[in-house]
Amino acid sequence: MIPIMIMLVVTPAFSMDALRVGLLSDHPPISFTHNNTRQIRGIGVDIAVLLGRVMHAKVSFKMQPAQDLINSLNQGDIDLICFLPDSPAANQNYHFINTGITDMRRIFINSSCKTVTCYKDLSDKTVLLLSGDPHATELKQITGIRLVEVDTVLEALQRLENGSNNVFISQFESVSLYLIQKMKFKNISIVGVPIEKLPLGIIVKKGDTDILTNVSISFGKLVEKGSIEMVRNKWMGRKIYGDQWIKYSRYVIWGGVGATMIIALVGVWSFLLKQRVKKVTKDLARSRQHYRDLIESSPDMIFLVNSNGEILHANEHALHPALLDSSKDAVNIKDLVLQKEISAMQIFLNKIFHKGSASHEFRFQTSKLKNQEFEIAGRLINVSKVTDAQACLFARNITRRNRMEEELIQSERLATIGKMAASVAHEINNPIGIILANAEELTFNDQNAEDFEETIAAIERNATRAGKITERLMVLSSPQAFKEEPVDVQSLIEEGAALLGSSLKDVDYITSFPREKLTIQGDWASLQQVIVNLLLNSINSLNITSDPKKKKRIRITAQELQNIVRVVINDSGQGIPKKNLTRIFEPFFTSRKKGFGLGLFISRRIIEKHGGIIYVESMPGRCTNVFIEIPTNRA
Repeated sequence: MIPIMIMLVVTPAFSMDALRVGLLSDHPPISFTHNNTRQIRGIGVDIAVLLGRVMHAKVSFKMQPAQDLINSLNQGDIDLICFLPDSPAANQNYHFINTGITDMRRIFINSSCKTVTCYKDLSDKTVLLLSGDPHATELKQITGIRLVEVDTVLEALQRLENGSNNVFISQFESVSLYLIQKMKFKNISIVGVPIEKLPLGIIVKKGDTDILTNVSISFGKLVEKGSIEMVRNKWMGRKIYGDQWIKYSRYVIWGGVGATMIIALVGVWSFLLKQRVKKVTKDLARSRQHYRDLIESSPDMIFLVNSNGEILHANEHALHPALLDSSKDAVNIKDLVLQKEISAMQIFLNKIFHKGSASHEFRFQTSKLKNQEFEIAGRLINVSKVTDAQACLFARNITRRNRMEEELIQSERLATIGKMAASVAHEINNPIGIILANAEELTFNDQNAEDFEETIAAIERNATRAGKITERLMVLSSPQAFKEEPVDVQSLIEEGAALLGSSLKDVDYITSFPREKLTIQGDWASLQQVIVNLLLNSINSLNITSDPKKKKRIRITAQELQNIVRVVINDSGQGIPKKNLTRIFEPFFTSRKKGFGLGLFISRRIIEKHGGIIYVESMPGRCTNVFIEIPTNRA
């Protein structure tokens, strides 16, 4: 085979600092603003960006109606317009660079309207027209026609869809068809032949010779590379030529001349192809075996399942007798988990097959792995057909990790209680002092029956108060299994603050809750540990501030935002240095000499276990904001 050398000759591109481009507003697919991302998109945007790259210019956009774009071009606010249709009026004052892309002027009707197919049928009809349509004067000559101008194509199509009007003459067929498909309109039809073929182009003001030259040459380069045709195909579909035979006939003739030579080479090519196929087949088998060995040697359990949970394949570790019986033809992944977690497994599978990936913790019920905890992560594969869709699940035993985490949380609970010792002692001493005083008064003073009852009531009230403080302390300190139940957010925060008692006496402590009750699903003791820990951090930050005159303030607000409860803890302390802000949730990271660096790490693990997130914003020397967001329900 004779090697062929291709030489590319690159010509220097024209350069501009900036290119200001005007675009029609709300004209998809020519130019429009995406509803969700608010990005400017469309065929005009893509071509303008390509021009900017060739010209080494920074492209900026201005979106306006057609007449406003012409005014901006006249005033020098923009350098060019991309796209507008060609017209005699435009040719008098502007240069029109034809892009080779065309659109059609068409009639759209409500499907119930059966009497309109062309201009002559518009007599005595109410017709919608886009504001600034250059054909308005022509249409007014039709007898009895009533023209109604609308601001956008979408408004006109919505009127057709709901039957408010029956006829709309669209200047841009592609824009109307795009919106009909996007909005899923069912009651709109296109009738008749195209009224007019509109070449779309780039408009430059006469006199701007440099811009005209740069744009024309740069556009020519894009045409040569095929970039313009690619952009057109992207937004308006592939162009179909009716004269393919004529266009390529010379190649067919030369192909006939070379056919004899090709036939002679077929034998050689066939031999080489067979050799290539053998090599590729061998490489494919080797690669397949490599990946099979990789999966089989994995210490994790790997399952291939369908949307119903049926296990289609499992690696050697998953086929351990404690899990699966390899002699059975069909086993379901839901058979491995506890009975009460089967519904959660189905939700987990649905999430994978609808969103592409998911992860969750389950407990297995097999004989040798009973109540062992496993983290299962899954990802969707083979999505060419929905019926053949499969998911790959990776299961890892995390029982030991969870036990260590529980022990770590418990040790941090006890450490937190140690930090609160002075506050709790003060809170308990207050009611005990009152009880002793009243008991002493009962012992040594003569009282009438009424005073006697008041003294006993005071003793009972303060004993109850001391008991509740002790009860809260016991709940916070005792190790408990994670238990999900409805949690009143306001009560959770108020009881957490009550445990700190005297630690907050010198602090301007402010809370703000909505009138409606905020409830989340979670473990009360774990969540209260988070609140107490964050409040202790805020108090510590207030106590070590360098400005003694600075007002000490802690503000807690809670609100519900789109099925998420957000709690914000704000303090006026010294803040967190920017270099530490990304590390504060790392285990054993602390800026305090006597700290262990586990408080925020454990708080984040607890919040994540509730399906939420926790993050911090801080202004060093001024304040810190801690945000907690937890969903109100977790299906």
